[in-house]
Amino acid sequence: MKIFNSIILLFLLAQPLSAQDIHFSAWEEMPFIMNPAYTGSIHGNYKNRATTAHRKQWNAALGRADYETYYAAYDHKLSFCDVGSGAVYLGLGFDMYHDHVGQRLGESIQFYEHNSVRANLAFGYVPSQRLSLIAGLNIGWLNYGIDDGNLTFDNQFGYVGGSQYDYNPALASGEEFLYTNINYVDIGAGFLISGSNMENFHYEGGVSFLHLNDSKKKFLANSNDRELIREYRVHGKLGIDLNRNKRLNVLLAHYKYGGFFGRDGQQWQFNTRLEFATKINRSNEFLLAAGSRISNLDGRGINPDAIILGIKWRPYLGQWESNAISNTTLGITYDMNISPHFARATNTMGAIEFYLSFAFGKDNKVCCKTHF
Repeated sequence: MKIFNSIILLFLLAQPLSAQDIHFSAWEEMPFIMNPAYTGSIHGNYKNRATTAHRKQWNAALGRADYETYYAAYDHKLSFCDVGSGAVYLGLGFDMYHDHVGQRLGESIQFYEHNSVRANLAFGYVPSQRLSLIAGLNIGWLNYGIDDGNLTFDNQFGYVGGSQYDYNPALASGEEFLYTNINYVDIGAGFLISGSNMENFHYEGGVSFLHLNDSKKKFLANSNDRELIREYRVHGKLGIDLNRNKRLNVLLAHYKYGGFFGRDGQQWQFNTRLEFATKINRSNEFLLAAGSRISNLDGRGINPDAIILGIKWRPYLGQWESNAISNTTLGITYDMNISPHFARATNTMGAIEFYLSFAFGKDNKVCCKTHF
């Protein structure tokens, strides 16, 4: 068994390298990560959306060796009304991210990093204002890198000076690195359905398939873990308007690694979250969220993973218009680590994420209205 240092060991235990995709708890605010079919599906009937997010986790265990994720995205919607029996729209966009373990910006030491730039495309068919059917595709560049010079292995521990058992850099690691930097062309696809009864009930649900090309590359020659395996995600959202100013949202997301069947089928996560939204005036809305995550990673059994807490503020920025909808979302989410495997090592401290989304350019073609 490979033993890196404590930083990498904790990282690998929580998310095996063969399933290293970035996750945000507030996934609906970074929707391309969940499903490329969200491209162009912009809250408030705007034509453009820009999003940025930052996530940091496990500071109690990692100290200065941060595990951080940076994310940015942009998308645009082109609406076409009166096409056949309904309307259609085309969503165009891109997103990019970088995450790393064991490094701070401006410092040279790092153990592991992950980078991606993707183009996203979605086609939406809107047969009525109560229903939207959407298919999406993304294609891009994906990179994994590891610095073997900053890692230690169990073969490099032995008796030093005849009595003290310690790390000895002069000893061979016994590991053969096939690569320390891996690049892929990455392809994903997804489907989404959303709708409402036009009164107080809104819904959406979808499924996405990531890493369809399923590369065989891996870092270590004697490891069974590939750095890119297929993954699918199933997600849903239900919104109920309690009255004119209050709403309840239920969000569900399921991640499964290795495809529907076959190898790595024991690796999965399930997230659930409740949001309570209230408007305090015509231009400000606040949302409070609470939820949980359970997981079965690498066959360790089903366990509670995290308690998720969050708050969002949705203001309307700009000159007020009749029937305007909030065009900005600013939020923070905190994951409290309750996993029986890692809660003690992390002192129950999990992840904190910040995100900002801004929509602009009013789309006056209401034929392609977004239900949420």
